[in-house]
Amino acid sequence: MSLIDHDSYRAFLERAAWFPASLQWSRFTGTHAAATLNGLVTNDVAALRDGDAQLAAVLTPKGKIVADLVIVRDAADVFRVAAPVAAAVKWMEIVRKYVNPRFCAVADESPQHESAMLVGPASDALAATAPASLLATRAPMLGTVPVVLLRWNTADAGVASEWRDAAAIPSGAPEILDVIRVEAGMPAWGRDMDEATLPQEANLGTLAAISFAKGCYTGQETVARIHFRGHVNRQLRGLVAASPMHPGAAVMVAGIDGGEAKVVGSVTSAVVSPRFGPIALAMLRREVEAGATVQTGHGGEFGTARVVVLPFTT
Repeated sequence: MSLIDHDSYRAFLERAAWFPASLQWSRFTGTHAAATLNGLVTNDVAALRDGDAQLAAVLTPKGKIVADLVIVRDAADVFRVAAPVAAAVKWMEIVRKYVNPRFCAVADESPQHESAMLVGPASDALAATAPASLLATRAPMLGTVPVVLLRWNTADAGVASEWRDAAAIPSGAPEILDVIRVEAGMPAWGRDMDEATLPQEANLGTLAAISFAKGCYTGQETVARIHFRGHVNRQLRGLVAASPMHPGAAVMVAGIDGGEAKVVGSVTSAVVSPRFGPIALAMLRREVEAGATVQTGHGGEFGTARVVVLPFTT
């Protein structure tokens, strides 16, 4: 559970903060780069304009999530892909297995590149003042919260630091970023989703990380079948409570006619938001609808919470 300083959080709401980004970068180049990526990921890479970014995911053949990604189109035949460090090894295993180097060159740029996020309403304006060596891309990483993803060569780390100081951009604590992420309903790899999770269970469709109109990609059959003909049996939802919740806590509904409570899911991320109070993300059975009252249990202690559709809103 994340607890944060309220003054730092208000500073983020009013301007923007700088957060290190723990990402692994790879570069895809060549006339077949777009087609190659489109055969690997859930979103339509070819639809990106130069300088734009999108969310996507790479899946197993059975449609389970291997990694969530941010894909940036730098030029017509140049793409850069950012994967969470925790999922990067699996992502690169898929790249090495399926990408034909005769048609698309792939380079791991992680040793040469660093990255950070500007998060807050002034992100775009601040990024416009950045030196040319700091590549800035507006990225949909936190729902409607403005995010600019910055990346630079390690040799330019001093340039990045000097610019931050000159622009008086405050550093944001990881706890603040975690609260912002949960408020936005954005799942984190290894916490709210993993290799046992289907994209629609993690709401990747509503987060614009899936194209349902593009050509084939690994795992597409499962994703399309769920979208057009069926449903998932569980889904990431929000919980609002009067007291703090805890990751891993069981989520239960009362039994019929006073019977034993039934476990319907578990809390995956929990924070205390200065705006919304104690909130959490939880993977719940689909029959638990928004507005329902549930119990959360952790360490022998129990509390009640209300189920809400993500993201959290006032």
